[in-house]
Amino acid sequence: MAYPVANFNDQLRSDFYRYLTLDLSTYLQSIQGIVDLKLDEKYGCETLALLHWEQLHSILLPDEVKNFYLASNGFEFTWKFRIADHNYPVGKMHINVLTELCPVNEPFKSSDKYDGSTRLFVIDTNFSQGSVVLLITKGTMNSSVHYLSSQGQLHQIAESLTAYLRLMLLYMGLPDWPLVHLKMELSYWNKQLYAYFAPYLSHPNWKSEETENRTAYPVNVLDKSIFKANKTPR
Repeated sequence: MAYPVANFNDQLRSDFYRYLTLDLSTYLQSIQGIVDLKLDEKYGCETLALLHWEQLHSILLPDEVKNFYLASNGFEFTWKFRIADHNYPVGKMHINVLTELCPVNEPFKSSDKYDGSTRLFVIDTNFSQGSVVLLITKGTMNSSVHYLSSQGQLHQIAESLTAYLRLMLLYMGLPDWPLVHLKMELSYWNKQLYAYFAPYLSHPNWKSEETENRTAYPVNVLDKSIFKANKTPR
């Protein structure tokens, strides 16, 4: 993806975000009950801010990441679901602003071999069992996006920041979507949300925890009790 230069006019900015989000707002608005869509159309970083970040962390940002931050200082797109006269936050798509692109200093485990030149920077912490990080190899212009579990295990999600953004939109920012992408186990509550909002993303092995004899969750039938027991799905 080619990102435009920072601080273009408002009309171009709106067009850019519609393109950046693949016009996801139009699709979400077509789903009954989805309300309060909020897309934060951020201005891009100044070049000086990027240079300061690189000096602070003693590492160069890959061109793709740098171009993203020049066009938009982070990313935030949220939506809610209205049920029983209440709006509940469900979807959240987020990439940290530059000042929150902070290093991970704890050790991590991975099936791939990484040496001391590998650095991790936090992109998003809005997940129940881990966070999403940007992996940069010092001395190269390569980067990739990974899920860092609470146990310190690293799992690759996407080969680039652009690919990660596309995946985030595909999953509509549903809770713990990296776990679905990595075929890991979700909570009962989140399985309900996927069965309702995105049955095409539901894992075929997901079964109701109420009984082993039941088939997979019914499509587009939502158990309202999940919002009573878990008012903030995140």
